[in-house]
Amino acid sequence: MRVTKSSDGDTNQANAPIFTGGNVWVRALAGSIGGQNAADDADFNLAIVQFGAGARTKMHT
Repeated sequence: MRVTKSSDGDTNQANAPIFTGGNVWVRALAGSIGGQNAADDADFNLAIVQFGAGARTKMHT
């Protein structure tokens, strides 16, 4: 078992096309989000996502 604090890791600006309207930042905690933590299980991702003023996800299904 590995214990990870929410303050661990780097916060990077997200550039995924699913986000629109403002700045979005992602801090990967587990998995391979954004190429981080590649040694973790690729079938599971966990991240903290922060949205700046006006930012949101686009409609998706």
